[in-house]
Amino acid sequence: MGHVAWLEALSPWPEDGFGLERMHALLAGLGEPQAGLAAVHIVGTNGKSTTTRMVEEVLRDRGLRVGAYLSPHVRSWAERIRVDGREADLEAALGAVRPAAERPAATQFEVLTAAALVAFRTARVEAAAIEAGLGGRHDATNVLDATRVVVLTNVSLEHTEVLGTTREAIAAEKLAVTRPGCTVVLGEPEWEALAHAAGAGRVLVETSGRSRSHAPRRAPSSASRSTAPPRSASRFQAGSSRARARSGTGRTTRAASGGSWSICRRTTTP
Repeated sequence: MGHVAWLEALSPWPEDGFGLERMHALLAGLGEPQAGLAAVHIVGTNGKSTTTRMVEEVLRDRGLRVGAYLSPHVRSWAERIRVDGREADLEAALGAVRPAAERPAATQFEVLTAAALVAFRTARVEAAAIEAGLGGRHDATNVLDATRVVVLTNVSLEHTEVLGTTREAIAAEKLAVTRPGCTVVLGEPEWEALAHAAGAGRVLVETSGRSRSHAPRRAPSSASRSTAPPRSASRFQAGSSRARARSGTGRTTRAASGGSWSICRRTTTP
């Protein structure tokens, strides 16, 4: 059976409930391909894929080698994993993760997430735009240890049996991907307190094209910060002075540059 056919035969839903145990076991078997990957992590109800592609282009415009992970796809599974502006070799990526994925009985999304991370490591990407699947806290993408920016586009009642029965509960689940000290960009102002509580070092609130920035009410201690080293090819810091996240009522979600992303690269000798 080909690798894509094998992927299609996998269950899209976990048989033993949502959680990160299978994902961590899978990544451990693959040598932790997510370690040190500088990332912009996109969560929310609507507009995630649009935002992910726009972040991808912003980072590429800065001269970085960029990976992007999106879902769902329109025409083929290969659309979900992109490297340097093009679709990655999905068969090769799946082939690299298949032996390790069969042991923990990984789901479709877990396999695809692992395949994306392996493809990014193989291509030596310097930064990645990662779209979450369902929620955040227990989503397979919530294994990143060097996230620089989290974007929460908007929050509606969705998957309430898994994420919670109120918008506040769902927003908290999505913002659980925040790493201590990273920047959080919000498309809706009511989640500012939750972003700070999740450990954001800086919160940018975007409404009606206007932005405001807030430092944390209490700076996270040095012990709580991620100690994972960035990828050797780059040191990535991202903030935003122009980022617009709009609700999913036909309006677009965008992340713009113009001084919005500060990316520091370390020169390497070939």
